[in-house]
Amino acid sequence: MHGLNLVQGTHLPQDLKKAREVLGQSCRLGEDDPACQAARGLQSQLDASDLEQAMEPRPK
Repeated sequence: MHGLNLVQGTHLPQDLKKAREVLGQSCRLGEDDPACQAARGLQSQLDASDLEQAMEPRPK
């Protein structure tokens, strides 16, 4: 939940760098843990967003 709040900026300022750190710790109880699966989904969304931004043309 903390990672999601950091991604969305809900209840605290948005901090995607910190969110990645927090989400990376979500699989301590194993790959089948729902928190781990949710964190991996959020990480995938962040990765896709980063890739999309990197592919956008830069202004000259």
